[in-house]
Amino acid sequence: ADLGAAKPVREKMNDEYDEMTTVAFAFSIAAPAAELTAFITKLNKLIDDTATAYNQSRAQMKVTKGTTSGGKKSEEVKRVESLIAAYEQESHLTPGVMKFTGLAAGTGSERAYKMVTDDVDNPFWVRIADGKLVDVEFKIQPGEPGGLTVEKLK
Repeated sequence: ADLGAAKPVREKMNDEYDEMTTVAFAFSIAAPAAELTAFITKLNKLIDDTATAYNQSRAQMKVTKGTTSGGKKSEEVKRVESLIAAYEQESHLTPGVMKFTGLAAGTGSERAYKMVTDDVDNPFWVRIADGKLVDVEFKIQPGEPGGLTVEKLK
């Protein structure tokens, strides 16, 4: 991979990180413990939110490409994507807002597919039943300990 374009961004991020740690250190000396705890909690949330947004962006870019190395989508991916418009209409979603992440879990008639809308923080799972997509609820989410194994479709 060509990382040449990432070098200036990485240098800028390192500078930003250095500044944040300097401020955090100074704040830890000057601020009362309660304020310090609140500051650290907010900073950790910001870091987590940034990492989540980045990962979702990367996943969405992969979904948008939606092709295998041969340049063709699998039949399973094509089938799922062909059913999205009908699901959106039935669920009263804005047309084109729902995207298939390319992730699947389970087998056979219980096979589920992970979807996102413009609210990427709330992905959801659907399965195919009677030729259409239907919602699926899991007690344990796929990919979590004790849940179904998740696989990336090509």
